[in-house]
Amino acid sequence: MYKDVMDLAPKTTERAQFEQFPENEFMKIHKNERIIAKTAERDYNVLYKKVENGTLIGMVWKEPVTGDILKLNDRYLIKIPLDEIQKLEVWKKNYVVWGVVGVASLVGLYFLIINADWGISLY
Repeated sequence: MYKDVMDLAPKTTERAQFEQFPENEFMKIHKNERIIAKTAERDYNVLYKKVENGTLIGMVWKEPVTGDILKLNDRYLIKIPLDEIQKLEVWKKNYVVWGVVGVASLVGLYFLIINADWGISLY
């Protein structure tokens, strides 16, 4: 599940009120976290490395045009100027969703087993 880094900012389809994506927002991201940097041209799936001199630096792990996942040796370094980034989302594990899915699966399996007609006759 991807979450907006600036989740307190109002969501609009227009360009944000700032001219450059605030550099302090990157302090919320850890090295090698999966992020999506959205620009006017396309979305970049990046493994975050750092921000340096107003530029986001990371490794592209999905092809920006096709969205195909790249093999480890096909990934490449990318530098995106912060003034081109319109929105930034970071991959966060949602343990609540996984817990609900796990419990629902176990309950479903339980009812499947107790209600199944296995075709076994004792008589």
